[in-house]
Amino acid sequence: IFDNAGNILCVIGTIHDITDRKNAEHALVESEKRLRLLFESTGEGIIGVDQAGHCTFINSAGLSLLGYSDPIAIVGKNLHEAVHYKHADGSVYPIDQCRAYESLRKDKGVYVDDEVFWKADGSSLEVEYRVHPIHHNGLPAGAVYVFSDVSRRKASERDLAKVAAKLKNAN
Repeated sequence: IFDNAGNILCVIGTIHDITDRKNAEHALVESEKRLRLLFESTGEGIIGVDQAGHCTFINSAGLSLLGYSDPIAIVGKNLHEAVHYKHADGSVYPIDQCRAYESLRKDKGVYVDDEVFWKADGSSLEVEYRVHPIHHNGLPAGAVYVFSDVSRRKASERDLAKVAAKLKNAN
């Protein structure tokens, strides 16, 4: 409030204690840091997709396994079209036949160990993956893919099958 000469006679203000809000913001930031550390510390690729199958996040292991250096190469894109569009033999893998996409549509988890993902350089990667639905407020909101490179294991299994066949023929 001012007098006629423009001098301040008194100041009126309000004070709000924002300690609780600041503590909550700090706790949220710390929680996000812990989750990011968890996602980044695993050797498996982790990819989140929305209900339409578009990538919403990918961890660094997933980027590395798929031969990408920047998440922008995958995030926002349809995951099936980006990395799962062909079978191992190179034939087209229609999205309506994809077990991962079916899992998303049916809101049901799936485990697959006999398919490939396609890397940035166009080569294939033998993978095993699990797709788990994500729910928000009780409604389907997308899914999380967790995948691993099983190329060496599959090669060993093929070699073992050859040896077993040779032994069978020798008998």
